[in-house]
Amino acid sequence: MNSTLIILPVAIAWTLAYLVYVQVDLYRRRRRNGCQPAPHASPWDPLLGLRHATALHRAMRSRRNLEHFDNMFKRFGNTFEVGLLGNLMHVTCEPENIQAILATKFSDWDMGPRRRWATFEFVGVGIFSADGQDWVHARAVSRPQLTRSYFSDTSPWEKHLQVWFEVMQDQDQVPAGSAVELQEWVQRFTLDVGTELLSGRPLDVLRPHGAHVGRRFLWALDRANTMISERLRAGKLSFLVHDTKLQEARRVLHEHVDPIVLEAIASHKEGGDIEADGKYTIPRALASEGMPAEQIRDHVLNMLLAAVGSEAALISTLFFCIAKYPVVQERLRVEISETLGGRLPAYEDIKNLKYLNWVIKEVLRLYPPVPQNLRVANKDTVLPVGGGPNGRSPVFIPKGRECSFSSYSLHRRHDLWGDDALEFKPERWEKERPTWNYIPFSGGPRICLGQQLALVGAGYVLVRFMQQYSVFKGPDPPQEWTEKLNITCFVNQGVWVKLG
Repeated sequence: MNSTLIILPVAIAWTLAYLVYVQVDLYRRRRRNGCQPAPHASPWDPLLGLRHATALHRAMRSRRNLEHFDNMFKRFGNTFEVGLLGNLMHVTCEPENIQAILATKFSDWDMGPRRRWATFEFVGVGIFSADGQDWVHARAVSRPQLTRSYFSDTSPWEKHLQVWFEVMQDQDQVPAGSAVELQEWVQRFTLDVGTELLSGRPLDVLRPHGAHVGRRFLWALDRANTMISERLRAGKLSFLVHDTKLQEARRVLHEHVDPIVLEAIASHKEGGDIEADGKYTIPRALASEGMPAEQIRDHVLNMLLAAVGSEAALISTLFFCIAKYPVVQERLRVEISETLGGRLPAYEDIKNLKYLNWVIKEVLRLYPPVPQNLRVANKDTVLPVGGGPNGRSPVFIPKGRECSFSSYSLHRRHDLWGDDALEFKPERWEKERPTWNYIPFSGGPRICLGQQLALVGAGYVLVRFMQQYSVFKGPDPPQEWTEKLNITCFVNQGVWVKLG
């Protein structure tokens, strides 16, 4: 008992002394770099941030996470510091800071160990979670499949659109006169297109016989996305986040991806090349390097995460906006009719349809598929602005500190986009020439390799739907957009449309 009475105050004193030392050391390093602190969102509780954690939890449950952070930027400034469950981090929607993180000081920032741990169980090490040489290799292997020869070939999109249109004519699938929820259809469509591009053979989940398989795969992918995002939000307490369906979700994902992997390995062993149907494929390229099956699976899952995540989110939100804004839809139909008549669009048509591209850019501005992102400083570094009373002084970021940046809030700033920043207004792109105030595909060395494939694919799908259906009508009164946010962001209520 006496020894306990002695040890306890000594331990408390040592802890307090260490905390004081850390703060003094941080202050000295900050001064040495000419920096000033950014505003703190919870100065009375700087580390745990219990009030912030509670408010964030409420916002997530009400599907208002993005709005919650947007309000924090309005209250504390475009760069601020906040504690969340023992994890001190900076949050920014400042173009200069985002440019520093993604480009000018790219080498100072990593995805970080917590992101790798959060994603490893589901998608392993791949292009979206890797750092260093693992990332360089993943990007080099992916690049040949995302060149112009791929995204300019619209035949895979048309092939699966024909299946989609055919199935939706079946009244057992879509009863006549009823509204159809398109978001799940979009996800199944992108899953078929994605697996065909990766392997030459789609999962075939658009047809009725494959619908159950598609829904199971999408359930597993959604479960994975939810778990990854919840672990990232939980900070240093992420080890407490568990899911009883985790193993089942992994099994479903592996069950449908492993045949793609095994086919690539078998082809290599039989002396086949790295192409399927005359086109380069990532699984075969990795198999030719002698990579183990488990690692090839990780790379395939990383790519499908983009196909069924970002691309499906973009197309779904395009449908949502076209159904919600009939004036925009009518102008788009006029452009399509005058340019194409009744013929199928080619790649060059998609690139040259001016109003179509304005619509896509405006959807990406207001509803970016990946509206928040995160990096970790791998050394002491500095953000250009955000500190001091006027927010224009540099901000010191110590090694190991996380920084989250929000393209959602960046794209909605009135000082950058005007008083009509919150309005859906494709016409703004007639004159708008964005720089780092517009990052729907990230930026710098990690800019999305599939950007052009995503834009061409989304544009092609939208044009073909306008050609196929003369009626494309949303609910009356129009629904307001609410988020379904994991790693990517979908429309929470779905995309309900009457077609005719």
